[in-house]
Amino acid sequence: MGKIGKSKPSFGGQKKVKRLNPFEVHTNRVKHDVLGRKSKFERGLPGVARAKAIKKRDKTLLQEYKSRNKSNVFVDRRIGENDSTMDPEKKIALRIAAEKRRQFGKV
Repeated sequence: MGKIGKSKPSFGGQKKVKRLNPFEVHTNRVKHDVLGRKSKFERGLPGVARAKAIKKRDKTLLQEYKSRNKSNVFVDRRIGENDSTMDPEKKIALRIAAEKRRQFGKV
């Protein structure tokens, strides 16, 4: 078994303590104190919240925005084409019925 000794401090020697910038902290003033009610929104970090929201939008909305005018995807909208259980006669009948509905709507 090896020796169990004290772990040596890292390169700096001390751990960095993360302090909040007082100019970035937003405090909400409570107008009326209600006994027994916990106040949830005493402090807020608008800069941190904004950065988090922007990062979330980049992951979701930005991807949709980049692919919005892309037309290199072919979508097969023929009736019953992706359904292997449907008979060919039934496919033809449904397609003819849809075509007649389209023509009837134009007249």
